[in-house]
Amino acid sequence: MRNNFRLILFIFTIFFFAGNTLTASVAVCQQLPKDTAVKTKLLKRITEMLQFRKNARRREQQRMITIVNGLFADSLVATPAAIKYLNWALDNERNQNFAYLRQLINDSLPRHTTDTVLVKAGITEEEMTELAGKLVPLLQQKEVEVKEDTARQQRLKIIRALYGRPPDQVDTLRLSDTTGRLYKIRLSHQAEVIGIQSKDNGDAYMNYNFTTLSYLSIAPPGSYKIMDAARKYGCKTMFMLNGSSGLLQNEAQQFELVDSLLPLLEAQQATGVNVWIRDVKQSERDAFTRFVTILYNYLDHNAPGKYSVAVTIPAYDKNKAYDLRELAPMVKYFIINFTSAPPPAGSCDPLKGNNNYSIDPVVSRYVNQHIAPEKFILMLPYDGIKWVGNTYSFMSYKDIKKAYPQDSMVSYDVTAASAYIGNIWFNDPTTLDVKYDYVLRNGLGGVAICPLGADDGYGELWDELTDKFVVVDTVWMDKVRLTPLPVEKPGLWTRIKQRIKYELRAIHQLLKDPCSISTNYYKSDEYFRYLAIFLFVCVVLIGIFYLYNVRMEGSDWKLRKKVLYVWIGVIVLAMLSCTVSLMLAKRLPLLGFTDDPVECKNISLYSVLVVFLMGIALGMVLMRVFVFPLVRKRDIP
Repeated sequence: MRNNFRLILFIFTIFFFAGNTLTASVAVCQQLPKDTAVKTKLLKRITEMLQFRKNARRREQQRMITIVNGLFADSLVATPAAIKYLNWALDNERNQNFAYLRQLINDSLPRHTTDTVLVKAGITEEEMTELAGKLVPLLQQKEVEVKEDTARQQRLKIIRALYGRPPDQVDTLRLSDTTGRLYKIRLSHQAEVIGIQSKDNGDAYMNYNFTTLSYLSIAPPGSYKIMDAARKYGCKTMFMLNGSSGLLQNEAQQFELVDSLLPLLEAQQATGVNVWIRDVKQSERDAFTRFVTILYNYLDHNAPGKYSVAVTIPAYDKNKAYDLRELAPMVKYFIINFTSAPPPAGSCDPLKGNNNYSIDPVVSRYVNQHIAPEKFILMLPYDGIKWVGNTYSFMSYKDIKKAYPQDSMVSYDVTAASAYIGNIWFNDPTTLDVKYDYVLRNGLGGVAICPLGADDGYGELWDELTDKFVVVDTVWMDKVRLTPLPVEKPGLWTRIKQRIKYELRAIHQLLKDPCSISTNYYKSDEYFRYLAIFLFVCVVLIGIFYLYNVRMEGSDWKLRKKVLYVWIGVIVLAMLSCTVSLMLAKRLPLLGFTDDPVECKNISLYSVLVVFLMGIALGMVLMRVFVFPLVRKRDIP
């Protein structure tokens, strides 16, 4: 018994280090032997270990595909049949993963409505050991998934931090104490992501992450609001030509359509056209190629290299209606449509399985026509498909989420990489993760999601798309010095000239627009005030000198006229300096020029100065004409 107990403890220890949380409340089994009670609770323990903590993030619950509280009954019996079924199923399932383990446990355990623990003997230690050896790798896989999800959240955090960053913003990376390197950071795509706007869904576009999209495909003429929003976030746009095969029979109508398309492309700044004509017949193979040729030649002739052409093709070209080798030189991308219902009931876009409609064989079949893989883009559905017998209807992702609560049991077809609840097949973050990896691993051109807005109100599909295809791109630029070069101190005369230039610019701005400059940015009024005081002193000294010599020598003083002219000139300069000082002094609010933008009177002081100078000139003319002749007559004997 001791050895059996040690074995079971060893199994529980391995489960614990596999990254699972033990939240079980062990039932009290007083009337049972100790080793038997532990055995009967093994599968109960396993289901509890696969549960998430109560405060786990909702997104994490959906991604990790866990068994939630309340899924299993409180009393579970580890019957020999259940153990043998799990062993057999794990032996026969090639693509074992954590989701499959959860489904096996759910299918193999009986349910009970009471808390009584029922015991059935016959479970051998070899069967327990065999089961534990098969479960441990699957539980370890969950630990790896938890680490990957943590890394994914960190990548999304970095990408979101760059949302709204100006594309031309330049930063500096310090290489040493004196050297750095300029660089720009931008978001780019490691493969194309095309959003298909197949129908008008109102204001749902406001929740689109246009940064994640590289192209928006929309029917012409397109919504101005949606296309403007796309261009704002750097998402290119293309028009989607949805037409019937009847267009292929009328070449004149084709030319009319192409001719009317070019003005729309120019007006909406679109970058290309996506041709999506459904149900093309084998007899229309050449006509379809002819139409694409007309479209390509017309666009290339009128705007060489400006517009591209994409063609949407079915997953299974049963009519052999598309000549891909002939179209390849003209077509930038072939968009493989996996949104139509396949003949057998199941997923629209299984990864493997049906040879005609599964992603892997379809891509292989197209690539083997000697066309580069980067020309192919997978169109994956955001709508689920609901089967009732052989009939089906489509159901959007948001409607599926609303119809089934968070704790609903989601099953997974590992081969098809598709999720299903009952008879509804759909994509969720887990299945899209596998298919996105397939696109990147095989070097395909990218993915197209259809239709946009099918997940409105739920962000997990956008997060998965962003994490897989959006990358941070660093553009390195020139090296720069981090410390400024030594600057020689300018000499006295150089500093004087610099100051004079600075004050002259300030004076010009003040005289032109006195309210536009603050008193903190100039000292010109102080300089003119000092000049006015100096000239006033000069006026007084020259006046005393002039009057003294006239009194002493009279009219015989030889320097009388010269000193008089100097005296008058200094008086004029003193008056002018005083006036300019008053005009420049914004500290005198009575003049109407202040630092307060409300009270400042924005009058050009150039006009005031001109009026002042004109007044001085007019006064001098009046003195010359009227005053000086009278003085001369009085002096003649």
